[in-house]
Amino acid sequence: KTTLVDLVVEGVSMILSYRNEYTAILQQNGGNISDLTEKLKNKAVKDPNLTK
Repeated sequence: KTTLVDLVVEGVSMILSYRNEYTAILQQNGGNISDLTEKLKNKAVKDPNLTK
């Protein structure tokens, strides 16, 4: 079971921010999920704290 927890800081929802970011990436790449996945993997490699 997957559970999502939203963090709202100064009225900004982290879940909505990430959704908007992912939507933009998909729109720029013709809806290609593989491109989104690759960008997320690259982001995780650049920030080791994301993979803990």
